Amino acid sequence: MGTAVLPAAQLPSAAGTFTWPAPPYCEFDPDPAAQTPGQCLVVLSGGQKLQGALLRFNPDAGEFELGNATVPAGAVQFSDLLQIRMLRPLHLRRQELPPDISEEEIFPASEQQTFSIEMRSGEPLTGETRGFVDAQCGLFLFLPAGDSTVTRLFVPAQEIRAFRIGEPIGQLLIEDHVASKEAVAAALDRQRELRVQKLGDLLTDNQIVSAEELAAALKHQQQRPVLRLGEVLIELGLLTAQELDNALKMQERNRKVP
Repeated sequence: MGTAVLPAAQLPSAAGTFTWPAPPYCEFDPDPAAQTPGQCLVVLSGGQKLQGALLRFNPDAGEFELGNATVPAGAVQFSDLLQIRMLRPLHLRRQELPPDISEEEIFPASEQQTFSIEMRSGEPLTGETRGFVDAQCGLFLFLPAGDSTVTRLFVPAQEIRAFRIGEPIGQLLIEDHVASKEAVAAALDRQRELRVQKLGDLLTDNQIVSAEELAAALKHQQQRPVLRLGEVLIELGLLTAQELDNALKMQERNRKVP
């Protein structure tokens, strides 16, 4: 996913400079004021809130440095961070495309959408964003501050248990009259079943072993509880190592089915 950036918003880091991303297919208008470190609000894992200039931001090292008389000098680790919210609104515009590329040839830019982040610390973080960038270090969001301006929000990856951008697909299907509430509810029930489906049920449902063979393996397992069910099935010659590996991969895929 391509992103545009604001060169003036580069921050010093140990490895050089960090360039804050913009939403896909957008760019920030150059801002002379961005030549200086931006003011930000930092929320730490203990709930403490700090405000100051973001002097250094280094995702590779997982740390940042804040210029504030009330904060001891030195780097703060991402492990102590809940979020960084840049306070200066920036103007956002669509990125100019090369003459030989039309807007129809690229994936459309994200419109303003709701977001919901399940935080490991407990309370969810919700709001609206104009696009997002999901990076290895964390999630960059762009909160509407006006018709064409946004403020930037960063949440570190280790603080995110799960996140959602936009309406759930089931709700969209209902609103567009593609599926009924009953059909969506049934699909969600099936999804929950798949995510908790036991290996033995998966093997019998897919006719990899019979119910009788599974019962015999479970009885044998009671005599040797240190063995897992798959290992017992292989020992009894009811399953090959390759078949077990395929079944475990199928089980893992089922648990991830959206």
